[in-house]
Amino acid sequence: MTDADWQAVKPACLVWLDPANFDENGHQRTKLATETR
Repeated sequence: MTDADWQAVKPACLVWLDPANFDENGHQRTKLATETR
């Protein structure tokens, strides 16, 4: 992944990694693929 590629996907990764995206059992609420569409 290039720096340019990273800059394009970074916002989606940060949203996906937010603790609010995970339930009490650690399961993701929204998949990363959903955030990158």
